[in-house]
Amino acid sequence: MQIPATINQLIHSIYHGVLEKEPWSDFLNQINQLFNADLAVLVVAPKRQAGNNYLLNRVVNNQADSSGTANHWIALDPFQHISDDQATLLDELDHANAIEELPFYQALIKPTGMRYIMAINIPAQSSADLLLKLRIARDTSKPDFSQDEIDTLNSLVTHIKLALDFLDQRAIKQIERNAFADAINQFMLGTLILDRKGKIVASNRVARDAIEHNPQIKISDGTLVLTDNKANEQLYQALADISSGHHSQKPIPTTITTNMIQGQAGVQSLGLMVRPVRPEDALAHPVHAHAVVFISDVQGTPEVSTDTLQQLFGFTNSEARVAAYLANGHTIPETAEALSISINTAKTHSRNIYEKTGVNKQTKFIQLISNSVARVS
Repeated sequence: MQIPATINQLIHSIYHGVLEKEPWSDFLNQINQLFNADLAVLVVAPKRQAGNNYLLNRVVNNQADSSGTANHWIALDPFQHISDDQATLLDELDHANAIEELPFYQALIKPTGMRYIMAINIPAQSSADLLLKLRIARDTSKPDFSQDEIDTLNSLVTHIKLALDFLDQRAIKQIERNAFADAINQFMLGTLILDRKGKIVASNRVARDAIEHNPQIKISDGTLVLTDNKANEQLYQALADISSGHHSQKPIPTTITTNMIQGQAGVQSLGLMVRPVRPEDALAHPVHAHAVVFISDVQGTPEVSTDTLQQLFGFTNSEARVAAYLANGHTIPETAEALSISINTAKTHSRNIYEKTGVNKQTKFIQLISNSVARVS
């Protein structure tokens, strides 16, 4: 049996809608057209969360005067207790009475100009708490939804349910990526994703800052270039080795150190680490992603939250301020000068800090902070 072109296009928009900047916008427009509706509303929300805690909502309104109607229809939902995965009509909510005579219709639905509504609730398979609600409405000038139209909407359930799972998983992956990116930025570690020819596919803020302020790195026609010729040869040899499989299909990194240069912050040596994009990363990165380059920002200093230090180790506010400087490698005199306190006061705070954390010197304290969540707060 050949699938009608309109239904085939609708199924395509269900899955493609997960990738849209505003998910399922095109799908809802097509729903509105297919069912000759005056209003279509799509809401994704947690089942057990009360109030307007919607993860996603879309409204398509064909009426010329839509002021207030969208918000009204997102809030209004007389289909709270219908069966899942089954299209239900407004007139089926109360078989014993005429819907038009009921108070909720007179007070809530009639003022909107709508008369016929077809609704469906579709729970996600991957999350017991996630529910998609689709509402399609027609005004008084049109007929009620037919059995064929009910069957058509029911036939989309499997596709919508699967796409809803994709959306849920994509959102989780995005949260993971954002959290990882925030942590990498806090550690002042630059990351660049390169294609086979060294063109930059993606980069984080730290990497962009390093490229802007470090004369040892530059971008030429979108391609990463190291001004140290030997280091640049190492970089592109590493990319070639990855292409040829000389790394034995293992994510063995290549470390590149450029010549030391004299800069405003003193003598600097730039270190880079190159590793292949692993097979398990293939779906998380663009298809042309080939290698990941890590750059340590020698000019940057990762910030340590004093509030986090207080909560983690029970420091006083003054101790936390001193601890933040010590964690970044500043000496006692440098810390005292920066905080406008005496060296003796700084020493007293440092002794308290070491006692509370169980270390006996600054190097151990730096190691403790580097391995704690304080760096990613």
